[in-house]
Amino acid sequence: MYAHDLQKMSLDELSAALADKNDPSKAANAIIMNEFARRAHIAQIESANATRVTAVWTRWIAVANLVLMATAVITLILAVSAPR
Repeated sequence: MYAHDLQKMSLDELSAALADKNDPSKAANAIIMNEFARRAHIAQIESANATRVTAVWTRWIAVANLVLMATAVITLILAVSAPR
């Protein structure tokens, strides 16, 4: 089994290959477990990137809210202090 073959396999196929009693080779099992670990690491990186993007958007939304509140306060002050 080659690494590029493993990358094309689904997780179910990898699990079946790992549980295959006809191939008790520890080397093959180690290669399959390495592929599981590689995919888990990629998923972890993608999750961290998504979290980082969400945090950036949340910060910008908070800044926009502060600007809107400041505008509302200034408008209220100007409306109250305007001569009648």
